[in-house]
Amino acid sequence: MAWGGLLVLAVLLSGVDASPHIKKEMTESPERYDRYYHYEELSERLHSLAEAYPQQARLLSIGKSVQGRELWVLRITAEPEAQIPDRPQIKYVGNMHGDEAVSRQVLVYL
Repeated sequence: MAWGGLLVLAVLLSGVDASPHIKKEMTESPERYDRYYHYEELSERLHSLAEAYPQQARLLSIGKSVQGRELWVLRITAEPEAQIPDRPQIKYVGNMHGDEAVSRQVLVYL
């Protein structure tokens, strides 16, 4: 999984046209790149991704913020319901500090 992510990043950075390998539904994404999502919009987007890809994604909350907002985790894997010991994993974290909107938005775009 780590190498797959690096490969995608390498393709994007190298300027190689990756469009033949992109699925049609990915090109018709509702993503907007001209602003940051507010909490409500981000929650809706994460829910829609989990619903659109139930075989690869699972959305869960790991608690609430001091403002009472859910702390969402979107788990993306071939087996979203399974915890397989010793399987390599990567964790991407956005909003380590609440005022860092860019890190959150970059994770949505990935």
